[in-house]
Amino acid sequence: AAPIVPELNSRLDGIQRYLALAPAAASRADAGRLEGYLDQARTGLARMARIIQDMLEVSRRPHEAREKTSLSELIEDALESLSGLSARSGVTCVRHIHDAPLPGMSATLLFQVFCNLIKNAIEAMTPGGGTLTVRSGRTPQETWIRFEDTGCGLPADAGRVFEPFFTTKPAGAGTGLGLAIC
Repeated sequence: AAPIVPELNSRLDGIQRYLALAPAAASRADAGRLEGYLDQARTGLARMARIIQDMLEVSRRPHEAREKTSLSELIEDALESLSGLSARSGVTCVRHIHDAPLPGMSATLLFQVFCNLIKNAIEAMTPGGGTLTVRSGRTPQETWIRFEDTGCGLPADAGRVFEPFFTTKPAGAGTGLGLAIC
């Protein structure tokens, strides 16, 4: 957790500053400035909540209920949950999905994996947009899923992308936990 502490402290410091400024804006009846301070505090708190949730996901033991689930439904649900982000980012999602039952899987955990992969793909194509193609198939021996994007590609040290807290994003923009969760 050591790499995350400075980011959490930075967010807390910002929140404290904005909340300290809010009463002065309120006493001057400066509603616009007051709302701006409160929006910044809310944004900082939401970011901290996401960081903490990501940390919990990494540390959580996968004791989820296992059930038969539909591959196509899970992929569609994950794409739908991020449809707003993909639309705002100018990303088109193309699907070549063949349904396959996945017995004995934790649908919740697999859904989270799909969401993390989709979100990373969208972010790799932002700004400017692009195409995310999701393909799946099944042979007698295996079921496979492929997420392909037209983004910037993997970094030179791509072997580290699944390490907890490794990120290529600037400070404050990512925790490095999304792919580690996957």
